[in-house]
Amino acid sequence: MVNDTPLIGEMLKGQMVILRGDVQRFARAASHLSARALARPAQLTESPLRGITSDDWAATDRTLRSLERAWHEDEMWQPRRSVDWRVTGNEEGYILRRVVDPWTSVEFGDLCRRWRGRADDLVFVEDISADDRSSVVDVTAPDPLDYMIIKHAAQVSSYTGIDKTGIRFRQNRTPLYRTTICADYQECLAHGEPRAFDIFWQVARFKEGSFYRRLLLPCGNRMVSVSLIQRWKFPAGWD
Repeated sequence: MVNDTPLIGEMLKGQMVILRGDVQRFARAASHLSARALARPAQLTESPLRGITSDDWAATDRTLRSLERAWHEDEMWQPRRSVDWRVTGNEEGYILRRVVDPWTSVEFGDLCRRWRGRADDLVFVEDISADDRSSVVDVTAPDPLDYMIIKHAAQVSSYTGIDKTGIRFRQNRTPLYRTTICADYQECLAHGEPRAFDIFWQVARFKEGSFYRRLLLPCGNRMVSVSLIQRWKFPAGWD
């Protein structure tokens, strides 16, 4: 039997990966705070916060939840505003997306303001495509499955070992990913405004997962996708 959504436990694992990213982003932004200062409002000891900014930090779910509860109202906490949670899944695996406000995003806010102040779509696309985090997609096809990647982000290609320049969305290797990316692009085009997502996905046969932040910027016949790859781990005891 094919399920339309993943098991609750699998979805929770993905949410905890994203929460771990939030906590680490805050700890890096609040580097002036000692481990003791971070721990006290969360009713934690300093011990579980050792190495909090390291890629290898072994956080428990309790530590993550306690830090979020204590610090999420702080002005340095990101994202400042979450809009929605979306999940797509079947027997292949799942993709979990948190929709966030791009305008208040510390990573994407300046790019959004540059987009808003652009005088010409093509000039803006040419300028931003020099950023190696940016992909450029031709969105003129009637069917989003036929949207073509005309420039794949160099950072993403380097990380995955796959350069998708010149391929259409229908050529992505998993139907699950194709369905999701088409939906996000169509929504962005329909609204004509930037869209930002925190994304964690796992596909069973690939064994590994992927966590990244993505900004979509509509520019006439082109869509710019800015992807920030995030290092991730499941909470201790969840893998």
